[in-house]
Amino acid sequence: MTEELSELHEHAEHAREHPDLAPVTLTMAVLAVLVATVSLLGHRTHTEEIILQNKVTDQWAYYQAKNIRRHTDELFADLTTIVASKDVEAATKLHEKTIRRNSTPRPANWKRMPTLPAAKPTASTSARSSSRSPW
Repeated sequence: MTEELSELHEHAEHAREHPDLAPVTLTMAVLAVLVATVSLLGHRTHTEEIILQNKVTDQWAYYQAKNIRRHTDELFADLTTIVASKDVEAATKLHEKTIRRNSTPRPANWKRMPTLPAAKPTASTSARSSSRSPW
């Protein structure tokens, strides 16, 4: 500890002997503070972007889960109309329940997620698909 103090004292005496170094040291100190500030702001912005990306990903996963559940319910409802059941009343009840579940109104702030356009078949893919057997 005493060595550090004596070293600082020597540096102060050296600076007193050379007053032309004061603007350089002051400029270096100001630049160091500016670089630290910019670095801190950059890290905060990056963290905020990661949080926003996670929120968007969560919203998309929620939309996909709801969509999958809706499609599954629709298929189940269609299946209940086709499959012969011994208890017709119970099958009708189940079918109506599935239909009612799918027709629940959406909240006011619900937005439809954008869908990707369907890929257009090219000449080479349509020629290949027509010449192949589905099995």
